Amino acid sequence: MTLIPTLALKEAYTSRFETAIDADRLQELTQLSHSFDELLNRSPDHQMPYVGASAFATKAGIHASALLKDPRTYEHVTPESVGNLRKVMVSDQGGKANFINALKRRGIIVSKDDPKLDQLISIVKENEATGYAYEGADASFAILAQRILGSVPDFFHVESFRVMVERRFDANGNLKTVSEAVVKVSVDGEATMSVAEGHGPR
Repeated sequence: MTLIPTLALKEAYTSRFETAIDADRLQELTQLSHSFDELLNRSPDHQMPYVGASAFATKAGIHASALLKDPRTYEHVTPESVGNLRKVMVSDQGGKANFINALKRRGIIVSKDDPKLDQLISIVKENEATGYAYEGADASFAILAQRILGSVPDFFHVESFRVMVERRFDANGNLKTVSEAVVKVSVDGEATMSVAEGHGPR
């Protein structure tokens, strides 16, 4: 997976070697690599050149800023040429422009003057300082961003809940721990109450 794109994309080799792989077929390389991993039942190597998830990823603020202005400053080939994607990691090192770009790639449009953007950046920095990592958790970042920016639908609202844990003897005289939970939720303005029982304290 490394040799083919090197021979096909690097000028020093393209004039000397013929691979019989055109640009369209080369764009299927990343998908082909993933198919091999699935076939062999192994985890993809994120550090692999060209086709790895981290091959075109950066998180350092100044690097990411330069990358957004001119990708050639940090990329030796375009990720699209091998079917991969450019990834600007969201982290506490990222500047405002990097956050805006990360949100835009997820279909979330926000103005750089929006105070909620500053709030999002602050929360990401606070969370990462306590051990969270959003670099490989795109869905977690997207959900956090949607919550802060107010674009997550309110599917239901928990009005109240109560959990009781009781130790008692059953009909056979065996001592058991039984948990009972009662929850009252509001869905589309309609209140609904549900009760469930289980074994143990969970």
